Amino acid sequence: TTPLPARSNVWEIDQLTNALEDARVSLKHSLDQLKLEKAWIENLLNAVVEGLLAIDEKMRITYASEAIERIVEIKRANILGRSLDEVFLTPAGEDLFSHQLPGGTQSRRITAAVGEREKLLAVSISRLIPPEAGNATRVLVMRDVTDEERIHRLIGEFLANITHEFRTPLTALSASVELLLDQLPSLSTLEVEGLLHAINIGIIDLQ
Repeated sequence: TTPLPARSNVWEIDQLTNALEDARVSLKHSLDQLKLEKAWIENLLNAVVEGLLAIDEKMRITYASEAIERIVEIKRANILGRSLDEVFLTPAGEDLFSHQLPGGTQSRRITAAVGEREKLLAVSISRLIPPEAGNATRVLVMRDVTDEERIHRLIGEFLANITHEFRTPLTALSASVELLLDQLPSLSTLEVEGLLHAINIGIIDLQ
């Protein structure tokens, strides 16, 4: 960051000084560019909804993006260096978090305890290893799908209720129509009116 003196009484030293100054300016420019690129990549990683978590061979966390903070509700400074299974606790009776990690390009949903709550995390492996990850061997991409799973379950229950609510009146309507088709010639006007009235009520209920 400090410019070299431009002039001396010796021509050779001036030439050497100029060459070193040119190299210094070029190196400073390269370092400034690298800092900008690093900041851009860091901001990009932190802006992604999915959290990035780097681990080494001993399953220790070497890097965590801001999204991981939101998932585990712990500051990154308190995550780094800790064991993956220490940070991501699994419910009683289930395998350790590290034993449930997916392989290759697969994705897997793993339940982890966060405070007093349980979260369902979609976990996959990434080939991108951030420079800050140190001696990391794997990077995990995590997404909190707890609410998404809850919505899917509610939709399933809703559709099941609709199916049940429609099946019963439709069965009654079908029986009334079959009776009309099979025995219409032998039914009295009052009986036909009664069946048609029942069909009409059933349709109104469905509407």
